[in-house]
Amino acid sequence: MAQQPPPTYVFTGDRRRIEPYVYAYTMHCKGRWCGRRPDEVFGTEFKMNPPAYYEEALRDGRITVNDALWDGQSTLQQGDVIRHLAHRHEPPVPKGPIRVVGLTENALAVDKPPGLPMHPCGSYHHNTLTSLLREDFTTRSFVCADGVDWAEAQRAARQGLRQVHRLDRLTSGLVIFARSASAARTLCEDIGQGRTQKTYIARVRGCFPDDAPVLRPEKRPRNAELADGSWRIDGDWVEVSCSLRTASHRDGVCECAPDAEDAKAARTKFRLVRKLSDGTSIVECRPQTGRTHQIRLHLQFLNHPIANDPCYGGELGFAGSSLVDDAPP
Repeated sequence: MAQQPPPTYVFTGDRRRIEPYVYAYTMHCKGRWCGRRPDEVFGTEFKMNPPAYYEEALRDGRITVNDALWDGQSTLQQGDVIRHLAHRHEPPVPKGPIRVVGLTENALAVDKPPGLPMHPCGSYHHNTLTSLLREDFTTRSFVCADGVDWAEAQRAARQGLRQVHRLDRLTSGLVIFARSASAARTLCEDIGQGRTQKTYIARVRGCFPDDAPVLRPEKRPRNAELADGSWRIDGDWVEVSCSLRTASHRDGVCECAPDAEDAKAARTKFRLVRKLSDGTSIVECRPQTGRTHQIRLHLQFLNHPIANDPCYGGELGFAGSSLVDDAPP
């Protein structure tokens, strides 16, 4: 396949855009696709276009299987490579600049703004944090905090950084990248073994935790195992244990599914920081495991969804997301 040309960035107002371009998506057959026709897979799992578009693309060769035109009958098998040649229009993201807040011989840390995806996924490819670090580490896109050497940060970004954790697109916060394979292994082990602590701040609906469900409150001793699908209060903290699973691969959403065989165990601790006069609350969140959308789902489980999270019960518009409030903490 020919190498993709570099992106052309366009800045309008506070948004970064990319001129539309032709792109070859390359995918390896996933286990759940085996034995299914490619037109059925695309029609049910990819929502960027209607099913009729994918059917036509398979017929005219814009979508190929193992670099060959699909015969209209065969099903996908393990090891198959699917390519989709498409005219790509990426959604805009915040203009930036993105702030580099830390740099050591092993890692680089940035303050990720909300609205910027971590890595290529879905409709995004160049308009992502990892791509911008690699392709556009310039003064229009990045700024260094006091004490961070610009030339060394730029060199680290261009030599290649390794992602060791992620934040959702709409989430802002600290992201750490490793500068070498050995540093990435160490950081991943630290995260996986619980030697690090991630802390998030969320604005949730209601006066936390007054709306938490009463059907299955957990009243076991502090050192007892917390049952799946339950919660308990431990001092200032609310602990939740509820397994999660993917609800829709096509839509990229998950769901709470306690005791389900295909769900993965998940645990989170929450602490009230402040109640606001508009009926929302500021909550500190500490995930004990690292499942997709874990904090968002566990807050939904407690009937206190993130206030502006439309996927999981939030109703507050983004225009009303200011934390300015005259109520006492």
